Amino acid sequence: MKAALDGLEARKAELTELLATAPQDMPDLLPSISAVYARKVEQLAAALNCPEDRQAAAQALRGLIEKIVLTPGVRRGEMEATLYGKLGTILNWTDRQPSNKNTPGAGLAGVF
Repeated sequence: MKAALDGLEARKAELTELLATAPQDMPDLLPSISAVYARKVEQLAAALNCPEDRQAAAQALRGLIEKIVLTPGVRRGEMEATLYGKLGTILNWTDRQPSNKNTPGAGLAGVF
């Protein structure tokens, strides 16, 4: 019994090490995801500016956001916002992509 338990403990340690060194899963993405995202942002902006569609667009946007956490920044008066939810995941992914100056709002201050 002791030998079996030692074997299981060794296997557990081996699996723990494998999990720690395994690369994070990357979601399968469409090659044209940036174009799809840009089109959706344009549609959302248009809907938010249209009085007839504003409420539905705002509700859809709220459905993408689970929560927003505000924390003090490094310097006095700075505030950092962390966005959680589907929209946060999309924005986090786009931040890690190579910079493309042709995307809507690229380089503009105040853009999500």
